[in-house]
Amino acid sequence: MKVSIATRGLAHQREWGALLAEGLAVHNVEPIFIEAGRDAPTKVIACWGWRIGERYRDRGHEVLVAERGYVGDRFYWTSLGWNGLNGRADFQNAGKDGDRWARHFSGCQRDWQKRSGPTVIMGQVPNDTALLGINYQAWLNETAAALPGALFRPHPGAQAVRCGLPLAEGDLAAVLEIAGRVVVFNSNSATDAVLAGVPTVTIDPGAMAWAVSGHALNETVSPDRTQWCNELAWTQWSPEEIRRGDAWEHIGKGTLEC
Repeated sequence: MKVSIATRGLAHQREWGALLAEGLAVHNVEPIFIEAGRDAPTKVIACWGWRIGERYRDRGHEVLVAERGYVGDRFYWTSLGWNGLNGRADFQNAGKDGDRWARHFSGCQRDWQKRSGPTVIMGQVPNDTALLGINYQAWLNETAAALPGALFRPHPGAQAVRCGLPLAEGDLAAVLEIAGRVVVFNSNSATDAVLAGVPTVTIDPGAMAWAVSGHALNETVSPDRTQWCNELAWTQWSPEEIRRGDAWEHIGKGTLEC
């Protein structure tokens, strides 16, 4: 059994690739390192990011996509899912119990908040992979016009993006302390908002918080988050879990012909 690991020259990709190679070896899977974008000699490819992963998928490969995590320190945890980005990936996590959530993330969820704070639209980076094919500025302008009285928090990486609304001041945690609702297209800030107990609206099914959010601008929902949290815990892995082969034991072993 062999799996290609496609990486670029970035340090975090090399480090992740080396950890994954160790984890594969635990399961007698041979890693083959290739430069991201080059043809791969195996059916299964692991790569960092859907921008390159989608190209391999279009060529007929089974693609294990690595990205930053969703809960806790996103630069510590790495998400691993098949053939898609965020909510469009298959994390092999349907119906999972709560043991992993309780072990690693139990302090990350707050009760639903019931406050009369403003609706906050969370900005995204227009050229982010999650928004490919979307005229994000047009959506943002239309949404702002439909939500008079709302605030807008620009994405830290896209401070120039504006929509005519007053700005929500402060970092994400500070904004979530005053928000009555949060509206996003598919930003991962929706996950932060739902975990902080702020009712959230997501527009795109690719949002990780899709299952526990409303989908119309006038919705305010506060569903049970238990199973969503249970399954979310199985989307991301620590460096040591990847190195030991725990991540592959869950996401890869026995699921694909390699």
